[in-house]
Amino acid sequence: MEKKIRILSILYQLLVGNQVSVAKLAEKYQVSTKSINRDISIIRNFLAENRDIVGDMTLEYNKTNNSYAFTKKELLQPEQILLIIKILSGSRAVECKELTELMENLFVYSSGEEQGVLKEITQNEIEHYHSITMTEGNIAKKIWKLEESIRGHQIIKIIYKRLDKSIVERELYPISVVFSEHYFYLLACRADMRDSSVIYYRIDRIKDMNITNETFHMSFQEQMKYAKANLYSQKMFMGERITLRLLYTGPSLQAILDLFPDCRIKSETNRGVEILTEVEYSKGTIMTLLSQGEWIQVLGPQKVLEDMKNEIEKIQKMYME
Repeated sequence: MEKKIRILSILYQLLVGNQVSVAKLAEKYQVSTKSINRDISIIRNFLAENRDIVGDMTLEYNKTNNSYAFTKKELLQPEQILLIIKILSGSRAVECKELTELMENLFVYSSGEEQGVLKEITQNEIEHYHSITMTEGNIAKKIWKLEESIRGHQIIKIIYKRLDKSIVERELYPISVVFSEHYFYLLACRADMRDSSVIYYRIDRIKDMNITNETFHMSFQEQMKYAKANLYSQKMFMGERITLRLLYTGPSLQAILDLFPDCRIKSETNRGVEILTEVEYSKGTIMTLLSQGEWIQVLGPQKVLEDMKNEIEKIQKMYME
């Protein structure tokens, strides 16, 4: 075997998280241990001279078994990989084939022994995985392309399939990409409308997009306003910003504080906990409030109270008929 092929082979074994024993490598490649040590020195020198490419990646020597490995901080811990996989599979936001590829790519960042354990643990995830129905595929590529346009402040043109199946063309100022309840969304403003509010576009419904050479400018205040847009929305419905007054009587106050990130406690009484939260009031807000059943009572504003009553009456009528 040529020396350069041998060095690349050793480097690959290190990159996938394996420990390499000098003695075993010498036996495998039928060379002296001195030759293997020289190979290791070449790899070390490459790492030291190319920090701009490899970062802080270094080799660690284990005197006990005369072996080398990349320092553990350069790998993902197996529990970190498992956590990422659980989040990905729980989101159901990628197709099964893509999830399998993501898992295999993540496994590379663990040691050889840990890869076997992770594959065994996550096998059940794949067997019982059901992704959402995608309207248009290649979600990862779309997100990457959108993030490029966001970083470059470039106007984009998209062809979009709306909920009613109609096709529209839009020229947009892209602001951010967010994930919410199984779907990835593009937050953007209409370029053809003055002072456009933030609009949510499901990325899997974008049939085609073109990043133009035209750029747009936003003030710092506008950037902060738009950056917080997803903080106040429920289920990615758009609406007017209002402050809700709610009375919570359920068993887990923390769950409500997590449900409304801007939520703050106003007072606590024998009846329950009164909370205030800013939201972009919409159909999504009603859906979120109803999901808590009798544990949440709307105290104000009056319009929301009336809308809740009307929605509950409709539901009651539907089940009484």
